[in-house]
Amino acid sequence: MNSLLKQLYKNNKSQMLVFIVVSVINLVVVGVFSKIIGEIYQIKLETERISRDEQLTMYFYLLIAISVMIILFSLWILRIVIKTIFSTRKEFNIQLRLSGVTRKQLSYIYVKESIYYQFYAVPIALVLMEIIYTLLSDILDIQSKWIGFANIIGALILHIFIITLCMLVTLKKIASFDPLEEMRSPYKTDTIKKLETKDWAVGIVGFVLIICGLFMGKDNGMLAVLPIAGGFLLLDIIEIGIQHLLLKIGELFGLKSLVLSQRIFMGYFKRTNPIISTLVVGVMLSAGLIGMFTTMRNIAKDTVEENMFFNHLIIHSSVIKQRSEEEYRDLVFKLDPDAQIAYGINLEMVDSEGYENTIYSIDSDYGKYGEKMVLTDGSDPSVSLNDPTFSGIYLPNYFISDDDIGEKYVLQINNHKVEFTIAGRFVANGSRGRYGFVSKGYMQSQIDIDMINALYIHKANDSVIEALNNDSNVTGNYVVTKQEIADNSYDNAINGVEIFEISAFLVILVSFLMLVHFYISVSNQNVFDITRFRAMGANVNTLKRAYLFQMMNVITIATVIGILLAKTFIGMGVDMSLEFITVPVRTTFPITLMLFVYVLLLIGGSLILHLTIKRAFTSDIRKYLTISE
Repeated sequence: MNSLLKQLYKNNKSQMLVFIVVSVINLVVVGVFSKIIGEIYQIKLETERISRDEQLTMYFYLLIAISVMIILFSLWILRIVIKTIFSTRKEFNIQLRLSGVTRKQLSYIYVKESIYYQFYAVPIALVLMEIIYTLLSDILDIQSKWIGFANIIGALILHIFIITLCMLVTLKKIASFDPLEEMRSPYKTDTIKKLETKDWAVGIVGFVLIICGLFMGKDNGMLAVLPIAGGFLLLDIIEIGIQHLLLKIGELFGLKSLVLSQRIFMGYFKRTNPIISTLVVGVMLSAGLIGMFTTMRNIAKDTVEENMFFNHLIIHSSVIKQRSEEEYRDLVFKLDPDAQIAYGINLEMVDSEGYENTIYSIDSDYGKYGEKMVLTDGSDPSVSLNDPTFSGIYLPNYFISDDDIGEKYVLQINNHKVEFTIAGRFVANGSRGRYGFVSKGYMQSQIDIDMINALYIHKANDSVIEALNNDSNVTGNYVVTKQEIADNSYDNAINGVEIFEISAFLVILVSFLMLVHFYISVSNQNVFDITRFRAMGANVNTLKRAYLFQMMNVITIATVIGILLAKTFIGMGVDMSLEFITVPVRTTFPITLMLFVYVLLLIGGSLILHLTIKRAFTSDIRKYLTISE
């Protein structure tokens, strides 16, 4: 048995390398992302204590769902690699069975081989796992800097479980064959794939899911996932439909290479289908994640640009002598009679739960020169905010529900308590934690100070800005422009998603690795087929173009379908994360990046295809007309 294992290691070094690399990637992905899921959930629990932001909660759930998808994708890749590696050794299996090796012994050989690979993969993965997570914890500002023993053990158990499960299924097929029958036809091409009743039934279900998702997903973000599920159910029909179309085109215009490539594709549909599915998922996740997060950043920036009317915000947080609104108005009027400014009071106050709230004491001018303020019930708050007896407070829609309206809301500044009544919910222009709007006149009466400390400048000349910034009466000054707020909103809209954007490129890398593994695993089969074609008189250039077209076919179909599903993925993610969007959504799709990835896949695919079949185009093809490992 040991000599057989040594022969396996010696003759299958490329497969061994692929298995080890995929095992390392899988274990790292499972370990890192399972830890991140736990950290995201803890952050969610801590955030709920400070803010009841329902959109933020949905965002956390979205990140957890994405993490689970990445883990499942990694496990799926591992499954395909195991299935392909141990299913492409027909000649070796036949020789063993003819030499008297039983089915049980054959299975034992492959089990021991897979265990042997893990002695290399696991130590490398554990080191990389800790290094990568430690780096990511700094990037994401996660308190925990190490994955921890429990997560490592959990990742190992899941990793070994998937390998064991896949081995059981694969070995059952490998060991159950008649060696004499296989010798009569060692390289049996699969029957041409034809659409059967079950394929059409699955396709109809997929079409229905797409239609339901397009119409119902607008009202329910969770249902937006239906078109993605439907797209995968329609995948076989789409693939075969495209092949028949290309076949007709090839026959119509006499393109022999195109016709042959489609025949090859249809003959090996069962082998190419998993590769296409893998690439589809890879393109969908990579383009979808990058596009979704970029779109959400743009929404945050557009919200500021469209809903905030001031160009400068100046807060005199500390002054030698307090000024009234009239004194500020007189100062501004002397410098610019046409200035348009909203005057208010910005205070940091503590609520009954001990959390700090930013309270904006304003009047109706804030709605003209400050920012857009819309209540969820459609009413206008400007009249109430002008009333100095109005004791209500408006809180963001993500912080309270309709049931909270009418409840008391007590705030404290220094040792002075101010009691408000929750008067309504407004659509927040971004998540700012706990903050609210109250009547400026009422706040002044409660704190017994006729003061102003915040100026929202919609329009004013430079002399006004300079005078307010360099006021000798001011000892503490906060100045920010609308552009700075918009830029910060873009940068901070999706905090801590670097890991998911990095993983998007990892997904593409793993998908390409699957393509490489596919061509390595079918190398002998392709060489045998090409030499048979050449022996029958087929033109060398025609054969080269046929196999090139087949490779381009696989990559192009996967890229196009993946891009279409990615656009749905982006819309689903945005709808789930942002319930109230008050600006037109500019969906940002990384088309340039995807074209670059597509070209790289074609170049890489062409290179690996050339390396795996070049021996079939040598001058002496007789040695390849017989089967040998």
